Amino acid sequence: MKLLVLACLVAAAAARPQGDGLQSSQTAATLADAGILRMESSQAEDGSFQYAFETADQIKQEVSGQLKQIGEEFGIIMQGSYSFVAKDENGNDVPVEVRWVADENGYRAEGDSIPQLGENGAGQRLPQLGENGAGQRLPQLGENGAGQRLPQLGENGAGQRDPNLIAASDDNIVILQ
Repeated sequence: MKLLVLACLVAAAAARPQGDGLQSSQTAATLADAGILRMESSQAEDGSFQYAFETADQIKQEVSGQLKQIGEEFGIIMQGSYSFVAKDENGNDVPVEVRWVADENGYRAEGDSIPQLGENGAGQRLPQLGENGAGQRLPQLGENGAGQRLPQLGENGAGQRDPNLIAASDDNIVILQ
């Protein structure tokens, strides 16, 4: 947790504008040359911060964070979103947006492009344990395809022990005919 806080503070410090006005205008020209259309960042005295950027190729990111006491320690919780344009299987542009939160409960992301638990990448339900691909129940060990109990060794078709089928001793099993 302390490493996360340190990393966030270093990132926030690196994002803080530095230098005089001349250097800032020179940087702006360089950012525009790099395809960055918008870049903003701010940090308050209480440790909260936010930053955002947007590029010419439709990449966007917005993040905000603040210091929070978690138990006896302090940590930085953050939330934000990012978006970009991807290509589908036919080469068409598809917008992708992901919203996320990182806090004392971990990292959680959501968006149409992220499969939910129990879904595949196309949003279709995945078979659960004990189901086939069509969502039908699979036979369990000792059952036939209809879910009926199979006779065990030494039993007849009705599930009754048949002494004519098997004789057992401590050392071996003998099948009788």
